[in-house]
Amino acid sequence: MYKPYLALIIAGISISWAAILARLTNAPSYVIALWRLAFSSIILFALALLKRNYLLELRQMNRSEILLMGFSGIMLAVHLALWVESLFLLPVSLSVIIVDTYPVFSIIIDYKLFKTRISIIQIIGILLAFTGITILSLISERVTTGNAYGILLAFIASLAAATYFSVGKFFRKKYSTTTYSLIVYSSASLSLLLCDLVLNYNIIYYDVKTWILFALFAIVPMLGGHTMINYALKYFPLSSTIAIVLVEPVGATILAALILSEYVSPIVYLIMTQILLGLYLAIRGVKY
Repeated sequence: MYKPYLALIIAGISISWAAILARLTNAPSYVIALWRLAFSSIILFALALLKRNYLLELRQMNRSEILLMGFSGIMLAVHLALWVESLFLLPVSLSVIIVDTYPVFSIIIDYKLFKTRISIIQIIGILLAFTGITILSLISERVTTGNAYGILLAFIASLAAATYFSVGKFFRKKYSTTTYSLIVYSSASLSLLLCDLVLNYNIIYYDVKTWILFALFAIVPMLGGHTMINYALKYFPLSSTIAIVLVEPVGATILAALILSEYVSPIVYLIMTQILLGLYLAIRGVKY
């Protein structure tokens, strides 16, 4: 049983690097998201070929399941593309902590769709988190009326992530991590490829450094982050599993200071602590 816990530890470390790699990559957000998913799909496909049960699982899937996995892939594509775009408009600390509110959106989705109860502790946690985000948005030096658009993108990306992980929890009860992740990542890649072609983005002609960063994006935050979370979804409740995102704002903010020289004031750390406490209370209050 130690493997799911190890997977979450790896995920927590890995996802903290996502914002830094995005900022270092000289490419549009939709292209970064495309190659992050495309390289991940290729690696997973190679692993799937080594597994005997892969084709068997594919035969077991019905049309509705495949379509729902495809929808999950589209939500993943929306999450990654819009979040990376927000990183170019906002400080790392603000973008990351907004997008990592998706555990709260997961609770709201469960309440609306499945009529689950929301406790007083969860309500307090949600209010603490969103009050903190509002204050952080208002005091951030880089946030103006123009790039308030980045805040909206990060919120949409968060909602898309909540949908993606909620679908993942449903399918991980039946299918393996490799099978589920491969189908979702592949459909997300195709969605982003279509967007990039429509937007006439350059998807091929980049220097060696950029291609290395694309590969690292796939290996570290995607395979080491998202795929490990998908693995753990089978063993833990949804909210407990994605609670690992509480590590990312802290890790990403520290890495941004060390690597990007993007420092934040003590008051920002204080407000981030309030937001993380709110997220923790919202997740901790889930009843099963």
